[in-house]
Amino acid sequence: MEYTELAWLMLKKHHSIDDICRRTGFRRDLVERMADDLEKQQAVKKAERAVELAALRMERGCPMCATGYANVTTTCFPPYANADEFTDKPVDFFMRAICSNWKCPMRTLQPMPDEYTAVEYFKKGLSWVPVEGYVRLTPLGQQYVFHELVQQGLSTDDLKALGFDAEVVDRQFLIRDLDRMVYEGVDTELMCPNCGRKGEYRNAVNPATHRKTSWDCWWRVGCPSCKTRLKHAFPTQQEAKTAWENGQLDQQPKETR
Repeated sequence: MEYTELAWLMLKKHHSIDDICRRTGFRRDLVERMADDLEKQQAVKKAERAVELAALRMERGCPMCATGYANVTTTCFPPYANADEFTDKPVDFFMRAICSNWKCPMRTLQPMPDEYTAVEYFKKGLSWVPVEGYVRLTPLGQQYVFHELVQQGLSTDDLKALGFDAEVVDRQFLIRDLDRMVYEGVDTELMCPNCGRKGEYRNAVNPATHRKTSWDCWWRVGCPSCKTRLKHAFPTQQEAKTAWENGQLDQQPKETR
């Protein structure tokens, strides 16, 4: 590798100018000019990306979170769809649109014949409305999609927002939690108040030392499945645990420093 390439690579990896001069033998003023050029290039790319994202949000923006946009992918036609439900245009693949914001549950659940249709249904917030003249999922297919989304970590609120019947969602989650208790034993320690799965302790910044090392950090509890978490951190794990298990996600610690 030439020294010029090495200098560019080190700049991109945020090495100090002194370190680059020492490794390459370049004069300091030359490396500083290279750093200025790189900063300008990155600023231009950032501006271009911002314009691109703004155009995507305008063209295919998410109606649920208003920050993401539709990402369209091609998926193999699900094996649970009944062949009798096909029209005169059976296909092996269909399109679906998913929000680019991974925190947002918005997606199209019905098979879509092309990218344009998938984006249009996504923009209207339609999940279960079948595409006219194409194909619809059978009840078995809807049940399969429901359990697939649950395994992906979608919460009860997410599934209701997508159009699933609220009573069905609550009943299915209750059955799942009861089955888990039967097979795994009744263990409510750190149980997530939203999805029922087990939460985890997470290090948080100590407001006095501004660090979160293992010996002086504060504590927060979060669910790795549905991403629910405590809004505030606590000085001890026990305090965080109590707030979490009581479902007091907005509770503030008594101690502030």
